[in-house]
Amino acid sequence: MVEDDDADVLAFLEGQPPNATFSDMATACLDHFGPDRAWSADRIARVWHCRFPRTLGPKSKIHGNPAVKAFLDDRLGRFSLNQIARACRRHFGDKAPSVTSIHKYWVERRRAITSTLPASDPPD
Repeated sequence: MVEDDDADVLAFLEGQPPNATFSDMATACLDHFGPDRAWSADRIARVWHCRFPRTLGPKSKIHGNPAVKAFLDDRLGRFSLNQIARACRRHFGDKAPSVTSIHKYWVERRRAITSTLPASDPPD
């Protein structure tokens, strides 16, 4: 995706301000390298996402907090998400995750658990 002769373009783009959009970077690239060597915003985005993969946004209050994880693991699948969220707020206060975060965590946990279960015949 990146040729050897494009290494200086990539180095230039890596030095752009962290709040620059891909369009901003394309404009700066055009100004710096001219129309023959500049990359389009689409190409910058493709290269950027392949070279610097990252999750969307910060991790929720669940990740990195074993007490919250244990609390949720003990309740997910037994109570509604709203009931769990209310209990979390009572127990953890400001450190309690949102209902949306709890739901995302529940989906991750179900996927992880079901992927490790052996395939079996359905019950009679």
